[in-house]
Amino acid sequence: MRNKLGIQSVDDMNGLELRLLHQLYEEVLIKRLPDRPLTVEDLKSWHRRWLGNVFDWASH
Repeated sequence: MRNKLGIQSVDDMNGLELRLLHQLYEEVLIKRLPDRPLTVEDLKSWHRRWLGNVFDWASH
């Protein structure tokens, strides 16, 4: 996993992750919650949307 933004402070990373999680929550769970059972693909997609701009995962 590579930190694409070069953030070195744990507090800075925690703050960024929390802000991004809040944005994802607003978008997915409030505005666009699927009207069907959730799938593993939904969760994987949300995870990529949450942290995809922050980290590169070599295996993905």
